[in-house]
Amino acid sequence: MDKYLSLIENGSDAYINSLEKIGWFTVPQNDKQIVAKCLADTDNNKYLVFGLAHLSFDAESFDKANDYRRLLDKIAALAGFTVVSSQFEYNYGEESETLRGTINTAGNTYNFELEELFGEWYHPDFTKFLNQELLPGERVDSCFFDLPGIDQGINFVFVPQAIYNKAIEEEIIPNMDYFIENFE
Repeated sequence: MDKYLSLIENGSDAYINSLEKIGWFTVPQNDKQIVAKCLADTDNNKYLVFGLAHLSFDAESFDKANDYRRLLDKIAALAGFTVVSSQFEYNYGEESETLRGTINTAGNTYNFELEELFGEWYHPDFTKFLNQELLPGERVDSCFFDLPGIDQGINFVFVPQAIYNKAIEEEIIPNMDYFIENFE
């Protein structure tokens, strides 16, 4: 029996206790009362992990530059930095599509390019850009990490690497294929 299954069989209180043991609630954006309410509102304990999500969205709704801009606004609010201006531009070609962007914060300018877009699907390289360039440049200690996939939705937690690693190690967050492997 895997640790996640064993943990969720004991309910949301046991899940909260496991989160406390790894220091989950020492991170400002991890409010214990909010997480407890999300867990209590979960109809099936199998999905308790999704009560940890800081950011959730439909992956199949990114066919316009404004879709990334709206996501950036949510990310900035969560991460605590200010976007002064941003410009996103789709370039459609016969061979491939690209998205170029410039993001100006209070102290820095960031440029990125996403190549080989997947039509209207969210491009995971945007997360890589955020975690490797923008967030460190803004001196933000947390990163965005995927929760296991369950459909076309994307769910991220926003925590420091060390906290995420502990959650993975303790299987508070199950492996990324968990719901595919254990689909009923």
